[in-house]
Amino acid sequence: MFFSILLFWICICFIIFQLKPKRPKNFPPGPPTFPILGNLLSLSLENPLGDFERLRKSYGNVYSLYLGLNPAIIINGLNAIKEAIVTKGHDFAGRPQDLFVNHITESKGVILADYGQSWKEHRRFALMTLRNFGMGKNSMENRIHGEIKFIIKSLERSIGDTLSPQVMFHNASSNIICQVLFGTRFDYDDTFIKTVVQCFTENAKLASGPWSMLYDSLPIIRSLPLPFKKAFKNVQIVQALVHPILAEHKETRVPGEPRDFLDCYLDEMDKRKDDSNFSEDKLIMYSLDLYFAGTDTTSNTLLTGFFYLMNYPEIQESSSEFVLLCICSVAARSLRRNSACQSPMALLGSKFMMSGEPSWTSAVGAGMLRRASKRWRMSGHSWRSILLTAGQFLPKDPFCWYSQDLRNVH
Repeated sequence: MFFSILLFWICICFIIFQLKPKRPKNFPPGPPTFPILGNLLSLSLENPLGDFERLRKSYGNVYSLYLGLNPAIIINGLNAIKEAIVTKGHDFAGRPQDLFVNHITESKGVILADYGQSWKEHRRFALMTLRNFGMGKNSMENRIHGEIKFIIKSLERSIGDTLSPQVMFHNASSNIICQVLFGTRFDYDDTFIKTVVQCFTENAKLASGPWSMLYDSLPIIRSLPLPFKKAFKNVQIVQALVHPILAEHKETRVPGEPRDFLDCYLDEMDKRKDDSNFSEDKLIMYSLDLYFAGTDTTSNTLLTGFFYLMNYPEIQESSSEFVLLCICSVAARSLRRNSACQSPMALLGSKFMMSGEPSWTSAVGAGMLRRASKRWRMSGHSWRSILLTAGQFLPKDPFCWYSQDLRNVH
């Protein structure tokens, strides 16, 4: 009996040992792995960015991690990131497809769309359409100036009361992108914008939090009723809100005379009647992905600057004086055309990259996941797997900056 039990446990240990990920030849170095879990125990599930920096110091700018049984390459440093994203950008243009974000968007969005013909056509269409509606042009400033007036009114109504700057900046950013996508501006108390902002905020936390990492690393838990299921419900809620807007556009649009992004997409569908790459299902998720991408990054950057100005009242005061001098004297003055405003803009930009001491931070933690389309060699290593660019450490790269102390910027 004893030997039977011993033999049983030996078999169990042997099977578990076989499930331990092993780095192949010429694969980037990394911390020791554990069976099934990989390197999950080497990372803080709440905030792994600090662990990325610690591992970078131990294993260099190019190292590997196993997220469960899935290998991933972490790239740091200007030269390594430039080689992967610019020099060999075509070969790293793919996106991993069996991940949390892919599943909640049903692989119909743009955020983690894989490199291919459909991606190329949608990217070309989106860039052309968004530029026609002012993206990257001075005409976009008019929408921004118009929304600033509503921000000021919101601040004035909140005098003596509490206010969430996160919600305020999300609302403002949402309205600017809504005017491009849906041709409509919503009041901050409107059900549509309140629900969408809440759902997207929750999904952003889930996608960048521990449950997303566990979902990607341990497929066995995906069917369990865990907190990540909330993201799927949020997407369904937001889709239900967009359906009436799309139906209204289909009834009132004039072909060839687009009012917004939805009209342009519907016109493109008419031109491609037999092309399955353009469909209403893809349109809804595609517009929501653009909505999320245009809202989340912008609002988080504004929120970061807002908090930094609170922590540096002397910078807030000097910047306010510059702004009053440069802008308020002339209505709707363009920042680009006003060279006198470059000094406070540079000062604010430097503070965006600082956090009190010579330590640095970033409004966006790390780059989007990429996937190598074929086996590539970089920095003496060879691989074909998921790629993550840890760009938040570029402000610390001595190849980028002569000094990490921007408090002396003139």
